[in-house]
Amino acid sequence: MNMQAQQMFLKAGLLMTYGAPLVELDKIANDLLGLSPRVAARKAAAGQLPFPVIQLGSSQKSPKFVNLEHLAEWLESLSKESKAEFKAMNTDYS
Repeated sequence: MNMQAQQMFLKAGLLMTYGAPLVELDKIANDLLGLSPRVAARKAAAGQLPFPVIQLGSSQKSPKFVNLEHLAEWLESLSKESKAEFKAMNTDYS
């Protein structure tokens, strides 16, 4: 499977899982980041997440969302890194 097809497959899976192209940060915080919603929100406010976060409204309590496109790009980059590390440690892997 080529890289573009892989990324499309990943995006489709995320869309099926979360049901919308924009997903509340709270919903992915624990699933994909291993963070509580509160910690994820704090990291988002400090710009410490590995993808952009969209805040609807100007209040600190306004919901924060993640575009699945950005989420898929981040997950794909993690996959590439882990595959390269695996190949480096396992020379017989092709």
